[in-house]
Amino acid sequence: MSQPNSSIDTFKSGARIVQELAQLNRTRLFLAFGAMIIGGFFDGVSILIVLVILGGAQQVDDGQYNVFHDGGEIFGYALPEISISLNLALVMFLGLLAFTIVIMRFRATQLNLLLFGFANTQRLALFSALSQASWQDIQSRRDSDIEHALTGEIDRITGCAYSVLNFIQAAIFASIYILFGLAISWQMMVSLILVSALLWLGMTPFLRRSARLGQTLQENRGQQYQLISTFLARLKQARVSNTEQQHLSEFREAADNHTSVSQSFARLTATAHGMFQFGIAVAVILFLIVSLQILQRPIPEVVVLLVVALRVALRVQVLQGSAQSFLAERPAWRHIQDLTKRFEKSVAAAPTVKEPVPEIGNCLELKDVSFSYEENETSAISDVTLKIEKDKITALIGPSGSGKSTLVDLMLGLLEPKNGEIRLDGLQMQPEMFASWRDQIAYVGQEATLINGTIRDNLCAYVSEPPDEDAIADALWLANAEDFVMDLNLGLDEPVGERGALLSGGQRQRVAIAAAMLSFRPVLILDEATSALDWESQQVILNGLSHLTNAGTTILLVAHRPSVVLSADNVYVLDNGRIRESGALSDIMEDKDGYLARMIQSEVKS
Repeated sequence: MSQPNSSIDTFKSGARIVQELAQLNRTRLFLAFGAMIIGGFFDGVSILIVLVILGGAQQVDDGQYNVFHDGGEIFGYALPEISISLNLALVMFLGLLAFTIVIMRFRATQLNLLLFGFANTQRLALFSALSQASWQDIQSRRDSDIEHALTGEIDRITGCAYSVLNFIQAAIFASIYILFGLAISWQMMVSLILVSALLWLGMTPFLRRSARLGQTLQENRGQQYQLISTFLARLKQARVSNTEQQHLSEFREAADNHTSVSQSFARLTATAHGMFQFGIAVAVILFLIVSLQILQRPIPEVVVLLVVALRVALRVQVLQGSAQSFLAERPAWRHIQDLTKRFEKSVAAAPTVKEPVPEIGNCLELKDVSFSYEENETSAISDVTLKIEKDKITALIGPSGSGKSTLVDLMLGLLEPKNGEIRLDGLQMQPEMFASWRDQIAYVGQEATLINGTIRDNLCAYVSEPPDEDAIADALWLANAEDFVMDLNLGLDEPVGERGALLSGGQRQRVAIAAAMLSFRPVLILDEATSALDWESQQVILNGLSHLTNAGTTILLVAHRPSVVLSADNVYVLDNGRIRESGALSDIMEDKDGYLARMIQSEVKS
């Protein structure tokens, strides 16, 4: 959504960034601003020294040069008469210049620390809000948008903050130079200020155009990132279906649009700079005509005034360039701000305390639970009542889109039911209890994503203490992963690649299941976790689940394959968000015309 681009709105945005920088490190910000003022002041003093040297250098009897100054006034204050050697005056000038360079280096260091800290703080704030935001809010966002915000957009807001600081620095320096110029010739400096103001007003259309192009650039970058993310996720499908050229065409179009907008911004910037420089050249010519021919100022004074005027003009040009860059980068800062606030809003609505709950002793029960993702929307879950009994295998089965994953999210406390109750051993679960409840759960989803390390690293990723070799071997055996791991060149120390890319889908799934078993949590949820496995591996894992229940593990199997339920103690058949059949497997199978029986018969025939 477009944002207003008025001068007041621009000022408020810049002030907000300065406020955030002050909150990050107020002392460092003040030191940087102080260094700007001190550096600008002594840079101006060095200009006055040049004026004194040029106007007062005279040869004395011994052939040496001295610098004489007969006093005068600055802003009504009388200056003393001085007479020093030219060599001393030059040494003073070099010393002052060296001091100014040191101050400017200190300023640059402080500003860089502020900028990197600002970007890191923004990234951490967004990441923190994302990690704690409601599951429903996260699901409503595209992954590519979030990834783009955490990477490319964060880098752009560094440029946005730099433009603000550069604008302030240029304003401080210009103000100091103007003060020194007023001390030399107030008439000429007032004229220069008026000319600079006119030049700035002439740049207003360029600033507005920059703001619009900045918004377009942000949208184009987001589109490119989305296309890249989609292509990488569907790379194999694109290769098999020979649609790479279609993806390439879409990306080329997006890249061409981005290039076109970038070129428009570059042309706009070049045009604005060129017009500004032409205006400065005209102003310099008028300055020389007025100062030499009309006011008949001394040439040394005119030279110094010209240096001051050019420095002021340069700073005004920096002001214009910084404002233009800020308006181009501001959409990224606004996007990060809006996204962070949106996630923080859902964090604020979440429980602020973690209330402990006892370990499951009897069952987790859902009673008349209903849920819909949006108001006035058809319920994804309707009046569901089921029971997950301790030390037993409960199967939740149903076709794709029946609501199985939504029901699991409700059990995990990631979603909050609109109606009904969730009870743990008779205790009605409140929102602040689910974090403790999840401490009891090991979860394996349909798509196992491994960390970029070794198989051992992944097996030990979710345990507080490294397990012994026997425990690892048992977990690999139960997950039917022992043979393939031992056949690898490095065994447990074999790298798996980024997200497990060096392993097959079935191998990744088995490593993830073994890691869940190694966590020794009292509840294990396999959410379509065997769907990527071959029939034999699936049966080995399902047969091994009885060992876990005998050891005190409560298991929930979620699947769309009817054959998965054959090892279950209790079965719930879900369809269109409602429980169609439930009970012990043997009881349900007695009804040959029942939903589950027909599903199993259909799978056997296929």
